Amino acid sequence: MLVLALSAFAIGTTEFVIMGLLPEVALDLGVSIPGAGWLVTVYALGAWLGGLVLQRGFGLDAIPLVGAALALLGVGAAVLTSRSRGTAALTPVMD
Repeated sequence: MLVLALSAFAIGTTEFVIMGLLPEVALDLGVSIPGAGWLVTVYALGAWLGGLVLQRGFGLDAIPLVGAALALLGVGAAVLTSRSRGTAALTPVMD
């Protein structure tokens, strides 16, 4: 039960910590603070929709397989990005 409580705390913290960083995110992206707030909203809707798709579309038995496939996709994208010739996508913009 402790692991479940710690997991819920960790997930909740990662979901809500961005609210305190909205001014910095807005400044970095060059948008207004409400515009940066929409990023959080779109992310939350995507997470909700993704959860529904995983649960309804694949069934409970296939979720570990789908999760592993998504993890491999993410690792593959990271490897391809790290091997790209240009580093513009990886370099932070410092003004």
